[in-house]
Amino acid sequence: MANHVYFTITVDGLDDGCKAWDKAFPHDTHQRKSFWNDEWIEVKELVDLDKLPMFAHMNLEYDEDGWLKDSYNWYCNNIGAKWCNVEEVGDNYIYGYSAWCHPVPFVERIVEYFAEVTGNTIYATMTYEDEFRNFVGVDKFESYTEETGGEIEYFCSHSEEYVDCEDFQAKIKEKFPKFDDEDFDWDEPNEEFEGYTAQEYSDNLVHDLWERGYWEWD
Repeated sequence: MANHVYFTITVDGLDDGCKAWDKAFPHDTHQRKSFWNDEWIEVKELVDLDKLPMFAHMNLEYDEDGWLKDSYNWYCNNIGAKWCNVEEVGDNYIYGYSAWCHPVPFVERIVEYFAEVTGNTIYATMTYEDEFRNFVGVDKFESYTEETGGEIEYFCSHSEEYVDCEDFQAKIKEKFPKFDDEDFDWDEPNEEFEGYTAQEYSDNLVHDLWERGYWEWD
């Protein structure tokens, strides 16, 4: 089973009142039984990512049951993971999880798409973490244009601050020297470090990286 990588994508550069965001993330509505009783309830869910308007230009092929053909390779190449679930779409952010890695190509396409639709410079930030914190990071994206043959083409630049398991654990061990012990307790307060637990320290490391783009947590 693939590790889940949880991510939040925030997009900036859209004009106030712009309808492009809502149009870019259409939902399907269907009925299912409630988890609590036998009543049928209406559920609103984002359509499969391959069916989003930003990929309409690709003229994708589907089988007789409506499933994308060669979906594994398409998702790896265009989303960045073999599967990716978006759990929540807010006013200018997306929250979800993907398999093994964070969906960089998906964010690049989001940025390019909104730049094409609005003509604005679009910025995006993606924060992410592996469910076991084998890696955490924050990526920055920005649209730019190039003129070719008299036509404007839209592209996306990408930079990242990626921290792998080895560096992450080394940072924890600086404050919790017994980190490698078999009976190490993540929830035991360290009186030499203002009573913080290793779990609290680990959480703060992640959020400090996300907020600043680098570590400033001593």
